[in-house]
Amino acid sequence: MANNIIHGNTGAPNNGGCPLTYSVVEGGTGMGIIDMDPLFVSPGTGDFHIMRFSPARNSGDDSRFVPFDYDGDPRPAVDIDMGADESIL
Repeated sequence: MANNIIHGNTGAPNNGGCPLTYSVVEGGTGMGIIDMDPLFVSPGTGDFHIMRFSPARNSGDDSRFVPFDYDGDPRPAVDIDMGADESIL
């Protein structure tokens, strides 16, 4: 599993034995893991887009490229963001 954001949850992340890489994981370590606030726009109102200065921006694993994000917006082939939604800000 790569290019995920697991932050603000209770308990330790459980990935079912599948290694996480190139992800924002609160309390996590490993290849490409960032243990920082992902800087969501407004999680309290359900806006989980990342802000312009998010550590998740342009930090994903480009080899896991998918052409469109969760919202259907195109993703670039390089410098993809971590998380389900590509930053358009």
